Amino acid sequence: MPYIGNQPGTGVRSRFIYTATASQTTFSGADDNSKTLKYADSDYIDVYLNGVCLVPGTDYTASTKTSVVLTQAASLNDTLEVVAYDIASMADTVSKADGGTFEGDLGITNASPDLTLTNNTTEDTDGGRESTVTFKGLQSGGEESTLAEIQGSHDGTADDEKGDLIFKTNDGSDGVSPTEAMRIDSAQNVGIGNNAPTEFLTIGDTSDSASRIQFLSSTSGASTIHFGDGSSAAAYVGYINYAHDSNSLQFAANGAERMRIDSNGSVLFGTTSGAFNNDAKIVLVPNSDSILINDGQCLSLNRTVSTGAILGFYQQASGVGSISVTGSATAYNTSSDYRLKENVADISDGITRVKQLAPKRFNFIADADTTVDGFLAHEAQAVVPEAVTGEKDAMRDEQYTVTDAKGDVYTPATDDADEVIHSRNVEQPETLEEGQQWRETAEAVMGTRSVPDMQGIDQAKIVPLLTAALQEAIAKIETLETKVAALEAG
Repeated sequence: MPYIGNQPGTGVRSRFIYTATASQTTFSGADDNSKTLKYADSDYIDVYLNGVCLVPGTDYTASTKTSVVLTQAASLNDTLEVVAYDIASMADTVSKADGGTFEGDLGITNASPDLTLTNNTTEDTDGGRESTVTFKGLQSGGEESTLAEIQGSHDGTADDEKGDLIFKTNDGSDGVSPTEAMRIDSAQNVGIGNNAPTEFLTIGDTSDSASRIQFLSSTSGASTIHFGDGSSAAAYVGYINYAHDSNSLQFAANGAERMRIDSNGSVLFGTTSGAFNNDAKIVLVPNSDSILINDGQCLSLNRTVSTGAILGFYQQASGVGSISVTGSATAYNTSSDYRLKENVADISDGITRVKQLAPKRFNFIADADTTVDGFLAHEAQAVVPEAVTGEKDAMRDEQYTVTDAKGDVYTPATDDADEVIHSRNVEQPETLEEGQQWRETAEAVMGTRSVPDMQGIDQAKIVPLLTAALQEAIAKIETLETKVAALEAG
């Protein structure tokens, strides 16, 4: 309601004067003196029309805090005066000595707003001189909760200016003393879950609880940690990147990817794909831009302690072989302890079986300039089957991605063979030759093809047979020598 009586000693009065236009009812914005109408409460304004005090609610309404609306329109050149009184509340007046509590918002408007909290207690203790901003709220039952705090305090024990900034949150059982979650110390080290960081970023502590760190992205995006020696993107010479579209983890050094763990769990060095052998769990592809070490070796193993195994081989967690080294040699070892064997018998037909072997001279297609001695695996398999792996003329299915002449890529997981073949205008087969073409096209579209499953041979497994044959030959030679000696003596 309008103020009646002497002007109070606290608060500020503002006067706004408007010259009305014909039939004007609403008065707002800049007045005749370019002052913009505003008031804190409609109960604390007086409104005059041509010097006559108007009755609130009857002669005018004021509900927006920025306008006055007359019930009856003013006439041309009428004078409307609004006198606004700022609200003065003793309950919201904060004493410099005693402090206080505000029930409304606190705003600071300035060219360079600044809020300073000063602890005026003289102390040099670690954690002393503290100032705290506390965040509280009411629960549904009306109880007051301390939710979080931000604290600035001294970071040391000397008469110096070192400070730290501490962030605390309530885990639900901290009462009025939230738990520290993060700290920035005087060395600008950041600790998350650690109140004594020793590096730029320290996460977690030495307790049994696990450290927490997550990098999230969309299913087609990537999460990356960059390592660089400058501020520009070009300075990022290393990175660890997880690509969600291929579900692969990539490692780069000197500006290029050097290692990848693919979605199958294979570890790839010097290549981004192990498609040429989907079963391999470690793939090494050395090249001039990759991992060449020690004069072009693909892999180098160095045992720096006593002589012994440098590489072990296991099947179902049981040792079946090893490669061991001494100071001057390398040994290739396979399981041979007598305690692993049964039904042991001497070889009695060594010469007969050796005569069945057919050693050959040949070159490999991939190495046409080198002629070597050896065996054809399927021929040796008939004599020493344990020395050969695989079967003669065996084939296996191989998955791959094919790109047609139009540049479309087809994979077995997403495309239907018939549908794709029709889209490529391949006509229905009428002859045997066309049928073969159709079948090959279908296999290509579906991303599978039949390829030779090559045999292999471990020539070391032929040594026992050769040894037995040699012993048999030696025995025969010794018998003949004895007979010859007897004849010569007679």
